[in-house]
Amino acid sequence: MVVAVVAGAVGTVPASADKAPRSWSVQQQYQPKTGPLLSVSCPTSSDCWAVGVNSVDGGAVVATTDGGHTWSTETLPIATSYVTSISCPTVSNCWASGLDAEGGVVIATADGGTTWETETLPSATEQLKSISCPTTSDCWAAGVTDTGPTSVNVIVGTSDGGATWSDETVPNGAYAISSISCPTTSDCWAAGANERVPAGVVIATTDGGATWNPETLPAAAGAIVSLSCPTASNCWAADRADGSSSTVIATIDGGSAWNTETLPNDSYDLTGISCATASACFAVGEDGTLSGAVVATSNGGSTWSPQTFPQGTELLDAISCGSPSACVAVGFDESFSGVVASTTDGGVTWTLESLPVGTAALDAISCPTASDCWAVGQGTNDVRSTMNGGATWHAENLPATNLFLAGISCPTTSNCWAVRAGGPLGDAVVLATSDGGATWSPQTLPPGTSLLRGISCPTASDCSVVGTGALGVVVVSTTDGGNTWSSHVAPGALGSASGSASAISCPTVSDCWAVGVDHGHATPAIMRTADGGTSWRIERLPKGIAVLDAISCVGTANCWAVGGRSDGTGAVLASTDAGRHWSTQRLPKRVGNLNAISCASTSDCWVTGGGGVAIAASGTGTSAGGSSGQILATTNGGMRWRSETLPAGTAAVRAVSCPDTSDCWALAATSNDVVILTLGATAPPVITGDRHLHDRSDRRT
Repeated sequence: MVVAVVAGAVGTVPASADKAPRSWSVQQQYQPKTGPLLSVSCPTSSDCWAVGVNSVDGGAVVATTDGGHTWSTETLPIATSYVTSISCPTVSNCWASGLDAEGGVVIATADGGTTWETETLPSATEQLKSISCPTTSDCWAAGVTDTGPTSVNVIVGTSDGGATWSDETVPNGAYAISSISCPTTSDCWAAGANERVPAGVVIATTDGGATWNPETLPAAAGAIVSLSCPTASNCWAADRADGSSSTVIATIDGGSAWNTETLPNDSYDLTGISCATASACFAVGEDGTLSGAVVATSNGGSTWSPQTFPQGTELLDAISCGSPSACVAVGFDESFSGVVASTTDGGVTWTLESLPVGTAALDAISCPTASDCWAVGQGTNDVRSTMNGGATWHAENLPATNLFLAGISCPTTSNCWAVRAGGPLGDAVVLATSDGGATWSPQTLPPGTSLLRGISCPTASDCSVVGTGALGVVVVSTTDGGNTWSSHVAPGALGSASGSASAISCPTVSDCWAVGVDHGHATPAIMRTADGGTSWRIERLPKGIAVLDAISCVGTANCWAVGGRSDGTGAVLASTDAGRHWSTQRLPKRVGNLNAISCASTSDCWVTGGGGVAIAASGTGTSAGGSSGQILATTNGGMRWRSETLPAGTAAVRAVSCPDTSDCWALAATSNDVVILTLGATAPPVITGDRHLHDRSDRRT
């Protein structure tokens, strides 16, 4: 998946004129970062595929042909948003289950991952959680399907390599299937949890899915989280016996009897299991201290022993063993980045492997001129900049790692401030540069600034950051270029523990507006200062607005704020009298929640939302909805908003910045890429991947 920045020339149009919808095109794209990996399948000791999600909320597939030492990212069908499970009976054929915009999905490759295609399922499957394919013709996938007011278990199967899939009849009952394993074309086990009592459930077929029957488990067996059956007689399952700690249960007689096996201790939280043979099994999860753990047996479960696993892994989700000695385990670390580890000696040693380098989602952008832009995002040290209108984008070097940046504001081509939100990953941080990004330095903030979100800097000396502290909404500001910072607490309900804020806009050094939420009354709020933050007042808003996420103000009188209504549709509020009165503006139909706005003048604004839609005011045009992205624009102050056309597959537009009425950039994503887009004229050539980023030798000094 790629996150995109959009740029382009839009042209100045009289406020009264309508324009035809304009188009955005890709200017720059990056391979996304691999996120948590949820499943892995190794048909041989050398070849493996792992699946999960990526940094822009799309499905992810990575593959190796050398036992896990090197991995490559594969391209999935557009709109694949989540991949939960994978099964590869050969080095050419794999099937994976997950989600797309329509619900449950199965995707498949017959050429070793060069191409993946979506297959047609028989019913409105909500989600497929697990898949197992014993041959290149036979597969079964398990999950839930929507039948009206309730959801029920579903197993779908194919016996012709995925050309057709059919529903199978499973036993009725209040249980949820989470795992399936089919060692032959006749024998399958599916397992999950009883939804009425804390107990596991296993159902099985011995006739290729024509009939499924429940099996009797040990009384103490908890919810089954993973299942591995190497033969028609032998199965092992990992369960959570008391909702947290895990046990392993097994059968050696085709399911007639299941028995509990003894683990080294009772603190394991197991999430995956793989048995290459009837003797050799490995189970993975977490050891009770938020560290990845592996336990193994080489004698069919008579004894299990812990294995030494490298530090730095928070949770292992799944494991696949191509042989009793070669296994690959997958999961994620504390930053929710994907993790892969491999062993070639039966688990005596495990090695953390490197995944493809990628870019996390880019979430905020600031463009002080038509040539200069900076974009920041969720990844460690993810800052991108351009000084030539987007022809080339550079990676900035930040002073510390683990900086997940939430906002940026650049009042000049030399001065920028970026903010890390803070929270579980550490205290809030503001970084500043005064040399166009050549160097960045952290600022010293007042105590209590634990969760900062929005930032606005009208000059190279003046900057305000809004967020949430111990007493509710807090505004931290500087008037001397960051040498000193002071904090102000918001008035009323926002200045209490129930208040939070997400964005701020300061068109002058005295005037700022910030948007937030009064959680005590579950209502959005806008607060305003006209004296540089010394005092703030709460504005009165129209009814019917559920959330406000962004705000943009031009001068001391005109402001627009965007968000959404309780029904999930987008909303734009506008004021032309310094916030004394706010009105709701009319948008095209089927516009989802809006998340960002940039106003270049009192007439021209762009807003973004959905999965990547741009909306502009001043004309008519086709609207976008659902999971597709949106950009809307106006050239008459919001009297009319028009949807603009985005590249096919744009799934999310996260931010927009328009330094003047002719130039705009937006940050977006498809399910496979992080991209930078351009508006209007033909885009420069697409440059894919960080390997094309230039050094700093051509930067302004």
